[in-house]
Amino acid sequence: MSRPVLVFDIESIPDIGGLRALRGVPPESSDAEVYAVWLQERKDRGQSDFTPLRWQRVLAISCVFRNTEGIRVHSFVDRDDASEMAGLTEAEYEQEIATVKETLIGLARAEPHCDEYLKALG
Repeated sequence: MSRPVLVFDIESIPDIGGLRALRGVPPESSDAEVYAVWLQERKDRGQSDFTPLRWQRVLAISCVFRNTEGIRVHSFVDRDDASEMAGLTEAEYEQEIATVKETLIGLARAEPHCDEYLKALG
């Protein structure tokens, strides 16, 4: 019998809305311009072009789980563009938390020790 395997991946993009809000960028600036200026500033400081985690927006959390019962694949996807933290309403923020909890609940069903993460979220 093979051991259970869980693989997950988080797909993200730069949070341009967050950068825009932090820097007070005027609305007439395009997302491409905001990002290009930010990248150039990082380059000028000798930093990489990889966006730090705090400035990323999660688009999807996907997982593949294989055990003796077979293989399962599931994705939690931001379909309504509500995952940008900058400017979220309280309801949108709660939806963000609910998506993460849904992911962890799915993991906890497969691996009971994962529910420790749920307890940490409250």
